[in-house]
Amino acid sequence: MAHRLAAIPKHALACARQILCCLLLLVCLDAAAMWARMSESELLERSDLVVSGTLIGQSAVRTASENMVLAVIKIDTVYKGAAGQSVALLVLPATDRSISSSDLQYRVGQSGLWFLRQRNADERGLFLADHPQRFTPAAKATAQIDALEKMLAR
Repeated sequence: MAHRLAAIPKHALACARQILCCLLLLVCLDAAAMWARMSESELLERSDLVVSGTLIGQSAVRTASENMVLAVIKIDTVYKGAAGQSVALLVLPATDRSISSSDLQYRVGQSGLWFLRQRNADERGLFLADHPQRFTPAAKATAQIDALEKMLAR
């Protein structure tokens, strides 16, 4: 006896396709990195070094325990941190590992306002900009610098 496959109506296929697309969208959205927004005062409080400057170079570095990329920020103005500091070392994710949705990418030539946090207490001088609010491009930073200077004056 031969088995017959039941014909699926076109409207049912269209409905199933829409449901599948919605499920895929939800899965993709769930996989994206998410950051909690910080207030300006929180951002300042949670930053060890706040400067305006330009990322002038980067290089892959291999240590005994990890691979990383060190970027150099040429500092124009120090708002918080060691006054007189001319450069800051920014630790970026290694290029030889899988890219995560939480990895932020910075390029040589980017200039703006940097809210850097120290990587850890044992590695003085190595900083992270690991939240989208930790860098504001120069073209958009004027109002933020004015607000920062007012907060620091208090």
